[in-house]
Amino acid sequence: MSIVTLREALADAEKRKYAIGCHNVGGFEAIKGIILAAEAERAPVIMGITEAQLGDRIPLDTLAGMLVSEAKKAKVPVVIHLDHGETFETIKKAIDLGFSSVMYDGSKLPFEENIRTTKEVAEYARKKGVSLEAEIGEMTATDGGEGQGGGGHGAFTDPARAKDFAQRSGVDALAVSYGSVHGLHAVKPALDFALLGRIDASVDIPLVLHGGSGLLPEDYRKSIELGIRKINYVSFGYNEVAKRLKRRIDEDKEAPLYWRYSDWAIDCFRDVFRETMRMFGSSGKA
Repeated sequence: MSIVTLREALADAEKRKYAIGCHNVGGFEAIKGIILAAEAERAPVIMGITEAQLGDRIPLDTLAGMLVSEAKKAKVPVVIHLDHGETFETIKKAIDLGFSSVMYDGSKLPFEENIRTTKEVAEYARKKGVSLEAEIGEMTATDGGEGQGGGGHGAFTDPARAKDFAQRSGVDALAVSYGSVHGLHAVKPALDFALLGRIDASVDIPLVLHGGSGLLPEDYRKSIELGIRKINYVSFGYNEVAKRLKRRIDEDKEAPLYWRYSDWAIDCFRDVFRETMRMFGSSGKA
């Protein structure tokens, strides 16, 4: 297939009423394993990286090179996505490096400032043929989450503000808050489906669930029924990958060689995220 934009991928998800998983990656094993999962499930996939994850150990240009190279070879549609972009500089760099989608997260800004800055990013992205996601409302976060550390209580999305934001900002997808939590959490979040229904009735663009891991299958089904078309699923998936890899290493009787563990990690990413794609209804859609 090919690298596609978020707008293109979510248009099909909207038409056929399913959601596409967005899985942030920080290295080759995750990239390869998740693309193998998508190919095995014949599912479109969104491969992301959060700006907060980037640095000397995970440089954007190096990671982009791997992402673009593997996505071009994939047999299914792949969106390459910058998640929770905080600065215009990083967003521009990601676009220049071949990302087909970016998220500008101005959710902590005052409402009017969020609209103004998001609109500026949207205009730039549109000129480059790249999709833009934004966020209104704030997700609760736990330490070690999907790029957002710390705790605190999220502010749920107001449907009237969501409508105003979507109409004025020019974004292609909107992340909304209705009870999800970033990161690993011991107690399953309580989702406000009535609120999500009101948001969906107010907004004409695809909706996004952040902090999407750690929920029950019926939570995903209900969210998809009420307009969620992109689900960010990272922390619980990565935790399961680590547990499966540890079991396999513990059972290994041969001399430890990292290259074998790396190969096993690819298998674990493939198997774990195949299950995720089935839960989201994206299997068989590519």
